[in-house]
Amino acid sequence: MNNKKNIIALLLLIALAPILSLLTYYGGDRRYYLISSIIILVSIAITFFGFERRKPQAKDIVIIAVMAAIASVSRIIFVAVPHFKPLAAIVIISGVALGAQVGFLSGAVACLASNFVFGQGPWTAWQMFAFGAAGFIAGFIFSNEKRQKRSLLAIYGFVSSVFIIGPILDLSGVFYGGQLPDMTAIIAIFIAGFSVNLIQAFATALFLFLLAPALLAKLNRIKRKYGILEYA
Repeated sequence: MNNKKNIIALLLLIALAPILSLLTYYGGDRRYYLISSIIILVSIAITFFGFERRKPQAKDIVIIAVMAAIASVSRIIFVAVPHFKPLAAIVIISGVALGAQVGFLSGAVACLASNFVFGQGPWTAWQMFAFGAAGFIAGFIFSNEKRQKRSLLAIYGFVSSVFIIGPILDLSGVFYGGQLPDMTAIIAIFIAGFSVNLIQAFATALFLFLLAPALLAKLNRIKRKYGILEYA
């Protein structure tokens, strides 16, 4: 049942991409708060869609809020180091430990919250979608604890930064730049952003390799002890 719901939620995320593109292109920077709010509402809907029969309890909401807050702060405290931040690693850990839907919600909320420091703009919704997608896919792939090895997580962190987060953020510039998608412009943007994506990829892989074993062990123990998100 959970796998079926994860697949449906993944399809909803895929459908969200073209919708986000149209909203960004036609809304521009004048409506980025509205677009960001839509992403948050969708992420919340996807998260609660993963819950079965009973409503989430306060303890479930608290652990989700804590992980989103940690992800947000992890980006802010590394403000002096361009592009080298643990945000993606924390989001991925949230998805792996707490489920795909929570991974998406953590990434979306963390980007929106931390951008009150880094600056809000039409890029905010794309960041929310990109990091949320990485957290969701991580939760989908590593739902089995036997797969949660630091080496595999580090590899996923590197790959997701290069092929998921980076390209989504690079492509976003085509839309909020007020241009229709053009292959030449897209290729140029991808080439220009590749070095930045590599820095983020190395950072994500490193932080996952260092932090994932301890954080996952703690989160898995808390889940079993208190029955948190056992139905997600």
